[in-house]
Amino acid sequence: LRYRSKSRRTFLFKLSKMANKCIFLFVCLCSIALIAALPLQEDSKVPQEGQPPVLARHVRSPDGGSVGVDVDQDSASAHYNQNIYTSDDGSFKVDAAAQASHNFHTNDNSYSGAISGSFSW
Repeated sequence: LRYRSKSRRTFLFKLSKMANKCIFLFVCLCSIALIAALPLQEDSKVPQEGQPPVLARHVRSPDGGSVGVDVDQDSASAHYNQNIYTSDDGSFKVDAAAQASHNFHTNDNSYSGAISGSFSW
């Protein structure tokens, strides 16, 4: 009777670890799909020469970005890097990054984000 109880607890613990990994992976994939599905702004809404600028992003970043998901036995992590703005001559650049991870063994979560800029002359 005791052996069966311990075996059941072990099975439930492994099942909950697997469910946590699946949920985390599902949320990451849904986020990626949502970001990829966002529509671009139509050209008719882009301000013409001489009009005041509108604070909106009209096209995707010229250098693009990257998304990655890493999963192993004890942890899972996702990261997102995106070039927000690059000047026409390439002398000014603004980038954003976000990272999230979860350790299934210790049940710890870690989140971070950053915006960085560079200027060269």
